[in-house]
Amino acid sequence: MLPNFIIPGTIKGGTKALISYLTQHPDIFVFPREIYFFNNNYDKGTAWYEHKFDQRINERAVGEKTPGYMLYPECAKRIFDTIPDVKLIFLLRNPVNRTYSSYWMRRRKRKVPNNASFEKELSRRKDYLTHGLYADQISHYLEFFRKEQMMFVISEELHTNTKVVLRDICSFIGVAPDFEFGPISKDVVGRVPKNYFLTRIIKKMPESGLKSSLMKKLNTAERYPPMDSKTKEKLQGFFREPNKQLENIIERDLSEIWYP
Repeated sequence: MLPNFIIPGTIKGGTKALISYLTQHPDIFVFPREIYFFNNNYDKGTAWYEHKFDQRINERAVGEKTPGYMLYPECAKRIFDTIPDVKLIFLLRNPVNRTYSSYWMRRRKRKVPNNASFEKELSRRKDYLTHGLYADQISHYLEFFRKEQMMFVISEELHTNTKVVLRDICSFIGVAPDFEFGPISKDVVGRVPKNYFLTRIIKKMPESGLKSSLMKKLNTAERYPPMDSKTKEKLQGFFREPNKQLENIIERDLSEIWYP
């Protein structure tokens, strides 16, 4: 079957944490990896996409998360043409923090030339900023989907008010909202793994005591340093008006959450 809910974004918005929670629910199936169907693999056809969900047993809610879907206008129409009744969960993180987190993800993966500073990267790559223009991205989906099909989850609230957020998501996708979710690992929050590429190599090793020991050492991640205060102030100014546009769409005041 095709999924009945999709998490289209945002990149570095906490989708990994959300999926770690949702997959605990006995009535929710989420494909474990990003599929990239509606942006990169659309030409492979619906049958290819549907096959990704063959592992489902009898779960009522079936979903996938590919954060990049928010970034490409064509994805909205393709999703609508394929699954017009699908429910969409948009995970929205303070765009200032999302931008900084994205920089450290790229640096961890050695995609930042010469380990350039955050400020230099902002000048070099405009997508650090455009990826945080949520109102523009959501507007493409509003051209095709009813707002009743959309749920807007504030990433920060997933961490500060976890139980309520998960209950609301469960109600939205049609599964028992009173399920008791367990804790998840906090290692993915605001941390930079010591060696991304070595970790990938070791993951391919056969299971052994040596592998476990090496993975434990490499997964002792290091927190990245705080953002420069002047840079943060400039980013807050850049996103102020776009965030107001977002507030109008989702009908919420985000000032106390994103700019306390």
